[in-house]
Amino acid sequence: KFFRIEPGDLVVHSFDLQHGVHVWKGVRYSLILWIKDTLQSVREHSTPWYDRLADEGDPDALYNVAQNYEYGMFGKPLDIGKAIQLYERSAAAGHHFAQNNLGLVYRRAHEDGQHSGGLEKSFRWLKAAAESGFA
Repeated sequence: KFFRIEPGDLVVHSFDLQHGVHVWKGVRYSLILWIKDTLQSVREHSTPWYDRLADEGDPDALYNVAQNYEYGMFGKPLDIGKAIQLYERSAAAGHHFAQNNLGLVYRRAHEDGQHSGGLEKSFRWLKAAAESGFA
């Protein structure tokens, strides 16, 4: 469902809002601001609020922390095993981005010879993501 905004209007939303934009006429511009809650998190390039929420089982936070481990970013070391654990928890809660990423991680693990059952798990999670509408 779309809602109309007029020139000069501003829409602010959380990162986890899945959205599309239809530009009826003219041009659309986006300004993206990433806001951190402490000076320490800015200096350390970290995201401690995700850690707290992930510890509580929040699927979005689990997904974000898993990505940080998968790619070794935002203060986390590269740790595919830890990424898989977190993706599994998020994916099991129905998070379609986590399901997709988990499927891709298992596929890479299979291709690299690191996981004998990776192809089957990859298929299962990619199928779950597709069935939930992730395309």
